[in-house]
Amino acid sequence: MVDLLDILGQSSPTRPAAGQSLSSTADSAKDPKLATRMGAMALEGAADRQRALMQASQERQNFQKHIYRKWNTGDVYAPHDLSGVEQKKWKLARKTPSSDAFDTLGINPINEYKVATHLGGKRVTTNAVQNFTMMSEYMTEMGRIKHSRETGLRPKNQRKIAKAIRRAIGLGLMPSVHRHPLVLKKSSPSRFM
Repeated sequence: MVDLLDILGQSSPTRPAAGQSLSSTADSAKDPKLATRMGAMALEGAADRQRALMQASQERQNFQKHIYRKWNTGDVYAPHDLSGVEQKKWKLARKTPSSDAFDTLGINPINEYKVATHLGGKRVTTNAVQNFTMMSEYMTEMGRIKHSRETGLRPKNQRKIAKAIRRAIGLGLMPSVHRHPLVLKKSSPSRFM
């Protein structure tokens, strides 16, 4: 290898060639052409290192995009927790919405099982079904209250609509084991003829 470098007339910048001593390397460093060549090689090495650091940084950033779980100091994890399957679970985890349909419309879900009437400027509430179609949207066909994953409501409004449904069922305004008959009649009128 050293013979090949000597034949080509290029010596390694980091160590002296086979027949050179350290003093002759220092003498050759005084040569401006050699110094220029060695400086250029040093700049190339610095540029290569910089490129490698940038590439490693880019790879880290790309990898961070695929990690959806935020780890805290002291969290204990298994190697399986770093797998793609587990990361997908955290990616699909739903965040609680900041607003929902009730907030947008300014409706209090608890009042939806009552009818409000105005008598002489006073608001009087009577127990009658006002919006059973709206409340039945938050129930399954079998009369169960849907989970917030399905309704997309904020936790507070989910509790309120569940409370309103339970109250309407308790008052006998809504059936407990199926949807309201008027909703069923609208969905399939041929069954009620």
